[in-house]
Amino acid sequence: MRTLTMGICLWFVGTASWAGSRQFDPWTCTGQFHNVIAHADRIVVRDGGFIPRDSITNQRVLAVITKTNRIWQVYQNLQFKTNQQGSVCAGQGYPGLDWYQGTNLLALTAMHGCTTLSWEGFPSDAFLTKPSTQWFRKWFSGLKLDKSKYH
Repeated sequence: MRTLTMGICLWFVGTASWAGSRQFDPWTCTGQFHNVIAHADRIVVRDGGFIPRDSITNQRVLAVITKTNRIWQVYQNLQFKTNQQGSVCAGQGYPGLDWYQGTNLLALTAMHGCTTLSWEGFPSDAFLTKPSTQWFRKWFSGLKLDKSKYH
């Protein structure tokens, strides 16, 4: 009986740990991601989505952002929702947004319809706040990105 009870307890702890690992909070999204991109001195906007790093060299560059104030604006407007539950897009997204410091690629990311962001550091796509979504739609419109490619 003691072995059975111990087995049930271990199963419960393991299941609870697995379930907890599938959720992530917005502070982690904002904090962890912002820490990674904090020293970016260049953002490359590319005609592609969230794909393996070695494939980005074949994608057309749509814009390169190097002005410190614009990079800071993008950084500041990248805010994540409090509730990260819901469905996510299974596509690769568009556009790709890659964050660099010098020649070092800090983060390879992609937007999904300006509502979520894919990044290898997130357990799934991270939902943006409504003001963040609105800001990115306006910014992408100013960059003359193809709206038909938004996923």
